[in-house]
Amino acid sequence: MSSIWTKIAVVGGVVCGLGELALSPSMDGAAGISIAIAFGLAFLAAAVRLRRGLVSGAWVIAVLATLELAFVPMYPRPSAWDWASQGSFSLVSAIALVGAVGFIVERRRGRRRGARETLVAG
Repeated sequence: MSSIWTKIAVVGGVVCGLGELALSPSMDGAAGISIAIAFGLAFLAAAVRLRRGLVSGAWVIAVLATLELAFVPMYPRPSAWDWASQGSFSLVSAIALVGAVGFIVERRRGRRRGARETLVAG
């Protein structure tokens, strides 16, 4: 893990993944549980890929975090626990999204800079 963006996205992906897995039993119905488990495993797999330096991990974390944030207004909040858990996971998802986008932007700028140096040297 080289940059701060990588660290933020990996930690955010791991926390989101573990949170999804931990909260999956509280979901409504088998479909809700299955979706939560799938999201959790996808977050964790993407964090591992990003930890290895693969850009695809950052893209997957960015997409999953965006989906998490997009569906936040649709969740029922009958109790204070629901407000607290959904609010905290929304915050972690936003942090993971910022980290993933930061990693992608940093990687693209590095490639452009490398291409310019090659053109100038050649």
